[in-house]
Amino acid sequence: MNTSKKTKKIKPGQPAPPKTGSDPIEALKAALSEEQASVSGLFDAIGEIITIQDAEFRIIYQNKAQRDFAGAHVGEYCYAAYEGRSAVCEQCALLETFKDGEIHKTEKRVLMDGKRYYAEFTASPVRDPTGKIIAGIEVIRNITERKQAEEDRHNLAALVENSTDFIMIASLEGRVLYMNSAGQRLVGLDTADEAKQTVLEDYHAPEDARRLREEIMPALLHTGTWKGQCRFKHRKTGLPVPVEMNGFTIKNLETGEPVAIAAVNRDITDQIRMEEELLKKEKLESLGILAGGIAHDFNNLLTAILGGISLAMLDTPPEGPVYARLEEVERASLRAKDLTQQLLTFSKGGTPIKKTLELGAVLKEATGFALMGSNVRSEFSIPPDLWPVDADAGQISQVFHNLIINADHAMPQGGTIVVSCENIIVSPQDRLSLNAGKYVAIRIRDRGIGIPKEHLTKIFDPYFTTKQKGSGLGLSTAYSIIKKHDGHISVESSLGSWTLFTIHLPASEKTVPHAQTAKETLFPGTGRVLLMDDEQDIRNTAGSILTRLGYDVAFAKDGGEAIELYKTALKTDAPFDAVIMDLTVPGGLGGKETIERLLVIDPAVRAIVSSGYSNDPIMAEHRAYGFRGVIEKPYRTQQLAKVVHDVLTK
Repeated sequence: MNTSKKTKKIKPGQPAPPKTGSDPIEALKAALSEEQASVSGLFDAIGEIITIQDAEFRIIYQNKAQRDFAGAHVGEYCYAAYEGRSAVCEQCALLETFKDGEIHKTEKRVLMDGKRYYAEFTASPVRDPTGKIIAGIEVIRNITERKQAEEDRHNLAALVENSTDFIMIASLEGRVLYMNSAGQRLVGLDTADEAKQTVLEDYHAPEDARRLREEIMPALLHTGTWKGQCRFKHRKTGLPVPVEMNGFTIKNLETGEPVAIAAVNRDITDQIRMEEELLKKEKLESLGILAGGIAHDFNNLLTAILGGISLAMLDTPPEGPVYARLEEVERASLRAKDLTQQLLTFSKGGTPIKKTLELGAVLKEATGFALMGSNVRSEFSIPPDLWPVDADAGQISQVFHNLIINADHAMPQGGTIVVSCENIIVSPQDRLSLNAGKYVAIRIRDRGIGIPKEHLTKIFDPYFTTKQKGSGLGLSTAYSIIKKHDGHISVESSLGSWTLFTIHLPASEKTVPHAQTAKETLFPGTGRVLLMDDEQDIRNTAGSILTRLGYDVAFAKDGGEAIELYKTALKTDAPFDAVIMDLTVPGGLGGKETIERLLVIDPAVRAIVSSGYSNDPIMAEHRAYGFRGVIEKPYRTQQLAKVVHDVLTK
């Protein structure tokens, strides 16, 4: 009879069990009373996963839940059966229990049937009657869903906390329960704990707080949602922060009753700024359609007036009183020309006639002229290495003149206007509505009465003024000019203290040409000139000037007539040496269409374009359209003489 002890078979690849001297299952049974041993049926009825392992980590019992979850592995080593390891797993709760006899818990991810699970392990010791630990019970709880929910909550919290939107949760009474970092920055708080000590009304100006009480909160509690624009208040500066709010209630899952309110708020400061800029632009363009037509007609009248005055001055002795009177009328006409220039600034498509300028000289000249006879003085801070700009000298001078006049009026008791310039580089992060690059910043500061806060957003609007006298066009003209130079103008003010206008103009890569000062000369000439203009008064006045200069003049009232006269003259021995054409002829061919046809007839035609729309793109780039010269209405005798002379001789 074979009396050798029968040993349990070990699966291939499974580590051999250590020799313990007795069967651990028998030892466990001996340690348990008959009643305790019967708890196996109870273990099977429990939904939790339960295993019992001996001190060598060999599985000696699995309840039904464990067998269903992991399969039958009694007799195998835990670390080999479940993890495919050759040694005890890290963070093993049962290992710690075997060391100190205490109950231990741990959480870890386990691999089962090719899938990863989160499990919570609770290990307890099993002792024999002498108190010796002979096994351990391990209760395993599948916490995959709980851990996934925790991860989801963590990810959601990270998303909310790192969102650039202002996210807030408050009680139904308005006490702040949570505010993310973006919200804290937006309203000027330093910590989340600081936010919890506040209520919603702390972030609103009085008029906005009333809207919160009377409109927003009732809507949230009644319908569960509210969407719209509102304003928060920065706690440190007091300045309003416009936001687009999406508010909603948080409800109890069981009862459906609201338990809190939440809101996702997006800062729309930049959006509102852009909308305001667009609105201003649209206003200016609408006004420009009307203003351009008025300025054109006005300049036609001024051309006849100014031309007639300059002709009369040629026939009047400079020493006499009549000549002095004519000079006064001429100066008044030139001031009227400046007014039409302001109107033309609004003209749709108006393009500055740019040259490379050194702004320091333009600033000083415009400031000196504006402060002539004033009790206000000026102080300049202009670096010698200030970058040049490409600008229309007349338009930019007009901007400076208007701003200095405003500053002068703001200091009726006298004072100092500080004018400074600086080279700056605008980066994409700067919130200036400008392309990145090199700019010249011009700042004009007064110490006057200041501008009320409610007026700051309106002062660039056409015809907006708080003065009893004035057209309200000065600042809107300045705004339009700077925009057409691809620049930016802004204003800051403290009521009763100061006002600062800041202008940014793109710097030029060119160098400023040397100034050439030439004495105004009356250039006589000879040859035939064809003058095309729809205004009889201009034909009469300009014709008289050209005749006085020595030219033989023919007239046409529109482009069609001018083309026929030019074609006829080409067939004779006396073709036209030059053609002066009005750019705009209502109901007929204007200068642009006429020059296109004349170039086909005679590619060598010497044409001069003239217009009361001095800011028209054709006036700025006349050579690109085939013209040899340009003259703006209204003009004086000397100006007309020079442009005709230059076209015929150069």
